[in-house]
Amino acid sequence: MIVTFKYLVNISLHMRLDDYLEKLQNCQDERLKSEFGLSDNWYIFLNMDFNRFIDHLKESDNYSYLDARKQNDEVCYFFEDKSTVIELQIVNKIYDMTTTGCACETEIDKIESKRQLRDYNLTIVLQHPYRDRNIENVLNSRLMGNVVLNIGNFAIEKGIPLCMPQSIGFDYDKKDYSRIIYHEPNIPVPSKK
Repeated sequence: MIVTFKYLVNISLHMRLDDYLEKLQNCQDERLKSEFGLSDNWYIFLNMDFNRFIDHLKESDNYSYLDARKQNDEVCYFFEDKSTVIELQIVNKIYDMTTTGCACETEIDKIESKRQLRDYNLTIVLQHPYRDRNIENVLNSRLMGNVVLNIGNFAIEKGIPLCMPQSIGFDYDKKDYSRIIYHEPNIPVPSKK
């Protein structure tokens, strides 16, 4: 019975990834930060084999490999999205300071943070292009949104669990956890009406 309750909470409290991507794609560029929180150092968590994801990026025509660094048990790869010049940092772990609710002020903060630390194993950090590399007449938030669309569609297509812990837009209460995006392909979701 507890599993059923947890199951119901997981599917009813958060927006579906496909709905999110559709809204992101159709959002006015000027509203992307306020509606979706898209800003520099924006995180996406995945649960998949780290090396398999790195191989996917290296083999893709969409990304350029830049560098890799290893320190102790942390491995970080750097890529650039060719069409947007957004830099992607891929790290083989989730840091508690990058989770939603990392301050753990309330019980729901603790639940969200623990869930993200437990259920995901790699972090993608999206970073704005440097000023001299900006694409003229295109907002950085739109460039980042395009990368988010690509990664989100990849997760849907391949059935990869995903979380976007910073998807609460700046116009919303930072504790409105219903705006956090979780893609859990192994959990059936209600059909769209």
